[in-house]
Amino acid sequence: MGRNLSREDMKSWTIGAMALATGGGGVRPLEERAERMVDEAFDQGKKFTLVDVNEIPDDELVLTRLGTGGSIRVEQKLRWMSQPGFYSASGGT
Repeated sequence: MGRNLSREDMKSWTIGAMALATGGGGVRPLEERAERMVDEAFDQGKKFTLVDVNEIPDDELVLTRLGTGGSIRVEQKLRWMSQPGFYSASGGT
């Protein structure tokens, strides 16, 4: 079922996800931080598989660590913009 994704596949996916996220007005992790997260996951032996949605049984759970799109409340934006490793087009660190 599906295709196992390589470390490079996952790094490319994070770059694409961050590009899609730029339209929501939120903040995103720096590319280096995203790459570090991918490296840590692979170093821990985690595996990532790309599957067709029709291959997933109805009683299975699907979880995602990162998401794209959506808006963000001002309170959340101010909270996260003060965190190291995050920035936005409107300012931040």
